Amino acid sequence: MDSFRITELGRRFGLSRSTLLYYDRIGLLCPSGRSEADYRLYSQADCDRLARICAFREAGISLEEIARLLDADTPHGPILERRLHELGQAGHAGTEGAAAPDRRHATNVCFRAGSDRAGPRTVAGFATRLRP
Repeated sequence: MDSFRITELGRRFGLSRSTLLYYDRIGLLCPSGRSEADYRLYSQADCDRLARICAFREAGISLEEIARLLDADTPHGPILERRLHELGQAGHAGTEGAAAPDRRHATNVCFRAGSDRAGPRTVAGFATRLRP
């Protein structure tokens, strides 16, 4: 089994050690095991979960909502649609009489950390990518 220590995982995803410790403390990303020296060890499944967490964070989803998304059997689409709609409206705030936001732009999301599939994605593609 491949396992990663906290520093290796942080480097892989561009996150600080303290961020990963915080995710552990709040139960968002707990290590799968411990080494004989009591170091946190993260499995490939943990890496996959962290990739999903990073994608959700990049989309502006709160940690509380991410925890609900990852720990429940709820579809990701409605929460993502709502958040991306909010982002689209925020971009047009203060523009009197502006046309409705172009959904192609409001729903583009780019995967960055821990992903080998960079590039724009739609909400449907985003939700599909995040399914376990």
